[in-house]
Amino acid sequence: MITFITAVGNRKAYKDFDRVENYLKLTIESLRAQSGGSFKVIVVTNELPTFDPNGELCEYCLVDFPPPERNKKIESFSDEQYRIFMRDKGVRLTAGLLFAQKFNPDYVYFLDCDDWLSTRISSFIEKDNDAADIYVGAKGYFLNISDKRIKRKDGLVRFCGSTIAYKNEILFDLEPSLSFLSENNSKDEILDNCSNFFIERIMGNHTDWLRLADEKGYTVKEFPFFTTCWILGTGNNVSESDKGQLGLPIKLNVLETFGMSREFENTEKATLKEYLFETLSYLKSKREWKESKRKGVFVYK
Repeated sequence: MITFITAVGNRKAYKDFDRVENYLKLTIESLRAQSGGSFKVIVVTNELPTFDPNGELCEYCLVDFPPPERNKKIESFSDEQYRIFMRDKGVRLTAGLLFAQKFNPDYVYFLDCDDWLSTRISSFIEKDNDAADIYVGAKGYFLNISDKRIKRKDGLVRFCGSTIAYKNEILFDLEPSLSFLSENNSKDEILDNCSNFFIERIMGNHTDWLRLADEKGYTVKEFPFFTTCWILGTGNNVSESDKGQLGLPIKLNVLETFGMSREFENTEKATLKEYLFETLSYLKSKREWKESKRKGVFVYK
């Protein structure tokens, strides 16, 4: 079984929580559309959502976690505000990981609460005879949801946190204290018993798995299909990006691969300039991703 785990922050951490819930609803719709395999969807949240809280295949891990104590806008990935954000996200996903143990998962896939995943993920992992320790969503899309335009991206895992499935036991090897905790522990109790590295860099962020896989000899496989739609233009994203500008209009066939309806279809025709720009951008990302794997660190140019 694979468990998909996402987390919603404390209502007080958002300017518009209704918008957050709307995007969460779409994320859950995408996850429920898995085309096969055994899976469960887990949402870590301070409160049940206003929509379909008892939906099939979805479980809610209720926590009583205060919002992160941020006092200014995040300016860079190296400042303290970013660490505070990642610590809060990481501890929530850790609670979800602990909650997931009641379902005896083989793999856990963490994702942000406004992204979409391919409907093929669960069935692919279940049928893979040569199972890996870590599965990576290298190929994916930037989707500017406000403009309904999309850009292909190779090495999407460099940008987006909704791209990695870990074998469950790996995470307990990385942080042995998890065996003595449960989702009923408080935020402070989880933080006090787990290393900052595990909470912030493994659970909160998505930038250290490449180095860890090399150090510990974990086997890594890339999903052989476009795995993730990184949803941009929502007003909720922390990361900066080009937001899919000069991308191509998103079509129904792409939406269906992520379990989405024609509500987000863009019937405009792409111009030659847009096709050319998107193709060159994708080829550039393929080169950068190849270099990232060769160097063992993420490359951005």
